[in-house]
Amino acid sequence: MDCADRLLKKYAPFVGYAVATYSHDGDHVYSCGISEKLQKHSTTNRDELKTFDYGPRAEGGRKQLLKTISAGHHGVVAGCDDGTVCGFNTNGELVSTLVRAPSGVTKVLFSPDGDLVAASSKDDKITIVDWASKRKVSEATFAGLHQFIWSLDSKNVFVSADEGIVQVSARDLTNKTLADFAATPGMMAWYPDGSVLAVAQAKQVVLLDSEDLSKRTSFNIPSKVTEMQFSPSGTYIAIAFGHIVEIWRLKDSNKVAFVKMDAKASSVNWHPSRNEMFITNEKGELCTWPNPVPSKFTLPFEGVAPFDDDIVSDKNQYIEMEETPMFNDVPDTQELDLADTQEIDIPDTQVMDEPQLNGIPNKQRSYTDELQDTQVLEDPAESDEEEEPVISRKRKSKEPVDDPLADTQIVNDEPDASEKKRKRVSMDPSVDRMEKEKSKTKHKPLEEDDDIDLAGDMFVEDDDGAGYVPDLSHRGLGQNEYGNGHMEEEDDGHQGGYAMEFDEVRAIQPGATEFRGTRRYLHASYLGYIWTMKHAENRYSVTSYFFDTGIHKGYHFTDHVGYDLGCMSRRATFYARTSPPSIFMRFHSSISENWSLDLDETDPIRCISVGKTKCVVCTESGLILTYSIFGVPLRVYRDAGEPTVAVTAHTDTFFMVRQDSFTHKLNFVVENGEGHIFTRGKLSLPVGAHIKFVCFTQNGDPVVFDSDGIILILSRWKEEGQYRWIPALDTVAMAKEHGREETYWPIGIDCDYNFHCVILKGAATQPPHPLPLTTDFPIKPVGEPRQLESDYLKKSVMAELEEGRDEPENLGNLEIEVEKALLRLLHAACKSEFKLNKCLYIYRRLKNEECKEAAVTIALRCKRTILAEKINELREKDEAAKNGKRDD
Repeated sequence: MDCADRLLKKYAPFVGYAVATYSHDGDHVYSCGISEKLQKHSTTNRDELKTFDYGPRAEGGRKQLLKTISAGHHGVVAGCDDGTVCGFNTNGELVSTLVRAPSGVTKVLFSPDGDLVAASSKDDKITIVDWASKRKVSEATFAGLHQFIWSLDSKNVFVSADEGIVQVSARDLTNKTLADFAATPGMMAWYPDGSVLAVAQAKQVVLLDSEDLSKRTSFNIPSKVTEMQFSPSGTYIAIAFGHIVEIWRLKDSNKVAFVKMDAKASSVNWHPSRNEMFITNEKGELCTWPNPVPSKFTLPFEGVAPFDDDIVSDKNQYIEMEETPMFNDVPDTQELDLADTQEIDIPDTQVMDEPQLNGIPNKQRSYTDELQDTQVLEDPAESDEEEEPVISRKRKSKEPVDDPLADTQIVNDEPDASEKKRKRVSMDPSVDRMEKEKSKTKHKPLEEDDDIDLAGDMFVEDDDGAGYVPDLSHRGLGQNEYGNGHMEEEDDGHQGGYAMEFDEVRAIQPGATEFRGTRRYLHASYLGYIWTMKHAENRYSVTSYFFDTGIHKGYHFTDHVGYDLGCMSRRATFYARTSPPSIFMRFHSSISENWSLDLDETDPIRCISVGKTKCVVCTESGLILTYSIFGVPLRVYRDAGEPTVAVTAHTDTFFMVRQDSFTHKLNFVVENGEGHIFTRGKLSLPVGAHIKFVCFTQNGDPVVFDSDGIILILSRWKEEGQYRWIPALDTVAMAKEHGREETYWPIGIDCDYNFHCVILKGAATQPPHPLPLTTDFPIKPVGEPRQLESDYLKKSVMAELEEGRDEPENLGNLEIEVEKALLRLLHAACKSEFKLNKCLYIYRRLKNEECKEAAVTIALRCKRTILAEKINELREKDEAAKNGKRDD
């Protein structure tokens, strides 16, 4: 069969994020994404496609993200980032705007009977609306709201929030019942008979009883769940782990198939009456997965068996499955329908436990016209013979290959039937080469005529995300990329090109949080914090609070603009509205000096900061606008069009983090606001980490707090090309050392290099209102577990940072502390296993004469006479060298 005949018609893609859902009868698919349009696709007639406009126009004329969609018996609803939820009838005609939330909508969901619509927003609020009357039925706020789901009888809503799993009445959301099981926020899905609620936790899925929300059973999974849904029969569950979508069979907790996508899966949907799935991802691809469950297994829509605890095992079958021997047969290729104009299949699809007939898989007869990165794993319980694994790979060639398996046959390797082993022989050199390489016991030098694809020919590929190959996909090096760092060559007819696509890093404002109820923090630093409270539509109250009330007293004012960014200095607080862009400077001492300014409506603001005499505004287009604190424009420039991720200030020095326009890595620049750049370079972050907070220490050194809990301090940044990032504290290791389950919300670092923060317990991600008392921890350089050595590194770091100041005030004392730490190291080395060279090296680090004399005393007290003699010899040589210089 020709490859094109097996591909379903490709739907028009959205540029970027996309989500989709089946209609209740499965005849249509509704989709939306980064566009103000929705699409209606027919699943029976591939030529039928209807597009219709979303309701209200986004504020400021910008296109907003339609992040969520749901279909019911009577229509469709979609939720937008501008806070609106619009309803449409089945013909795509706008019915009404059902909800107007103050912040972006995160999820909309029809009740199973189609009479009610539930919508959640970023301010942790859930709103229930009657579809027929379009009137609000109930509304409530849940702290740390993560996810919600309807009960199958449409009478209750189950909510996953900071306090756990909560059951509430749909008609009265304040009537709550808390689950006995202490769950962290996660995805939820119903078993089709409604008896069990599945809740995704860290590396496991817990099944709760629907009556009392008590734990019935659980099964292990390899990673954090991003999407999850039971099949219509309840026999299988589809689970998405980022880029990978897997299908698990409940009765033995084994996965039967999986597919790896080019981007993180954003929605996973089972067809209600066919062996078919529809998947979307954050790249904007709309993909149909035909026959996701292999034919040997029960179809995913045949009847609903009552749930039985015995069918789910607590064993981690995922690990056992990795040790399962693999078939030698040609794999059963599972395909997806990509939303793209190229006639290609999604690679890295894997299907386990396929039946055989006469030594050849049943589906090979129809799928032997294309070879993909596919593996077939054998069920050990049904295998009577032991076979060697064969891994087939698609050849990376610029010459078209119509049928790579057309010249492939299965032959017997040995005549003995009892020890029969099959071997694949092919005229394709890329396939034949892999067979030869597998039989070799030792590596040999590459021959000149060896055909090797350096861009993608990997012997081992981590197709199922099990961890036996390092996952480097999160380094931000593009979507079409393998885990070894090589990028895959595009199959589009162009030669020598690489596909590089990157996600723009979200801008952060130091100390800002999302809405919790009606309140959110706009800013926090060692000076104080700013928070806002929503009272009504377009009416807020903004409060500024100072930790040192002796210098400034707190104040609040009514905000009719809706400022969502804020920062403060010792003279003023600086506010901004993202879109339409507007800025406002409010002085602490005199309101007569206050000023405001509206900026270009087409260029929203990303982040702001204020210093002693200047303030900076960074926009979406990459512009950097500098004003005096009195509103006088000073500079405007665009640094290679790089979007700014964060900015912070100390006096009139600004520290900016930007996303590189070519590599899309994070870079930084330290400048004075007048055009003079002190230093610039790459931001030192671990693989896969992102920034969560930036600030200056009270002594004026830039600081970054990353998602791995590491605090980095920039040293020697005033010397061009000499900067270095010092990992000053590992907060995750600190929490483990104290035996606590807690995280830390950063405030700043004081002049004594103590980290000030708010301790967050459990799964909390932001502090409550009002702000609790802060806690401080001394810095502790990362990587040295020994106490004395760690203390020496800490003192050395503090001395190095103090030395970089324009007017170091405490450098002498810190240098003495470093010497004392060295003497303690010398004393420990003399008392423990004595190593002469180590002790002498420690001595050579001493600079103070009194400390050198103390080193001799320590050696004599520990009865290390040889060491004392060696130290005295070194002192005499140093003294003679000094005298010689004086004579010259």
